[in-house]
Amino acid sequence: MVAYNAEESSSAITVNGNPISLLIVDDDDTVRETQESFFNMYGVKTECAGTGEEALEICAKTNFDVIITDFKMPGMSGLELLHRLNEKLVIETTEVIILTAYGSLESAKEATRAGAYNYLLKPIDMEKLLMEVENAATTSQLRRELYVLKHSDVQKAPAFFEFKSPRMRETMDHLQMAANSDSAILLLGESGVGKEVAANSVHSNSPRANNAFIKLHCAALSSGTLESELFGHEKGSFTGATRERKGRFELASGGTIFLDEISTISMSTQVKLLRVLQEKQLERVGGNKTISVDFRLITASNENLKDLIKSGRFRKDLYFRVGVIPIKIPSLRDMQDDIPKLSRFFIKGFCNTMGKKLISVSGDALRVLTGYSWPGNIRELQNVLERAVVLDKNGIIEKDDLPSELTKETGKAKLEIVGDQTLKIAVGEYEKLFILKTLERNGNNVTKSARKLNITRRNLQQKISRYQIKVR
Repeated sequence: MVAYNAEESSSAITVNGNPISLLIVDDDDTVRETQESFFNMYGVKTECAGTGEEALEICAKTNFDVIITDFKMPGMSGLELLHRLNEKLVIETTEVIILTAYGSLESAKEATRAGAYNYLLKPIDMEKLLMEVENAATTSQLRRELYVLKHSDVQKAPAFFEFKSPRMRETMDHLQMAANSDSAILLLGESGVGKEVAANSVHSNSPRANNAFIKLHCAALSSGTLESELFGHEKGSFTGATRERKGRFELASGGTIFLDEISTISMSTQVKLLRVLQEKQLERVGGNKTISVDFRLITASNENLKDLIKSGRFRKDLYFRVGVIPIKIPSLRDMQDDIPKLSRFFIKGFCNTMGKKLISVSGDALRVLTGYSWPGNIRELQNVLERAVVLDKNGIIEKDDLPSELTKETGKAKLEIVGDQTLKIAVGEYEKLFILKTLERNGNNVTKSARKLNITRRNLQQKISRYQIKVR
């Protein structure tokens, strides 16, 4: 076969000036050669594989914009190949098109759920296939650029992730809309849910994105040190102040300042903070010169500020200033559908950082990860996966490689057949365990748990009473 030089033809297709890379997977030699010859005419860089196993070996060494695979092949099918590519995170930046002569609605749905870009029936119109490849490559290269720019730091991943969870998708929509304004944002949520990451996302998508993003963890500093950090200080204003120093508000001027755990700020510092927020002016510690500042404020708290107002620990007028747009970040246990993809994403990031070959996750391990309640949220998930990557020896994370507290918790809801139980008793036992687990995952909130179980609140309360479940 004669190689085609794309640079010599005006018919060559590119995406953003880059040639398209394509892997063709088919057990029929004639089909592979025909498709390869056709795509070469349009300057597409192609490689071929005769089996799914061979395709996986090639993908371990080379990245592709698009993979075209036949659905029915000896050994590994196209759908099985798609699942394996999923496990190895290949389709994070590669689009897969499945071709089949044995189409069915169910197989099309399964392919789409598994992440296929499209599912096409044979015989294939090659011009149409070319258009599909070009569109898929455009999507692939955009995703790759986004990955490089925004996912290089694994800590930033959740802010730019495509979530399945309706609650998190709604939260991300709110963050995106809020980013376009200059109003103060208050991020609420449990420790470890990614409030700092969300703040970074807001800044990155705001008109202030090209200016500074300054952050400060308020709980880590004493009241005096915190004021110096926020407002700056003049030389000689206190012991150790050997030079003039700008505070975080000055450094953030023109950009965004993020104050984490604002609930821990003392009442005296809250008064000074309120003035800065109202007037956009400050004086450094030990100084009397008024300095004007221009910043966008984002704060975060894992405590309910309204409760702190009632107990006299937080100023009501300050709350109205910082909480113009309150946004709740869901806990990880409310985003179980996202845990497999998040896990694979973090694993890939850790493997890249450590220079290790990409590690996959077994089905049993994924079931443990999705069944755990994650009290430490995304931060805990990252910790568990980083440990697993560091200690990995076999290139795959198994159930036994995870901490014992995960496997113990997810094993609690297993049903055992005891003696000559009737079906009614066995079903009742399982229903009780299922309700207990759902309540636990939803913070013992009956209304939220009923919604997750797809039953009425009254129905759930009746079951709680019947099974004598104690709800804290």
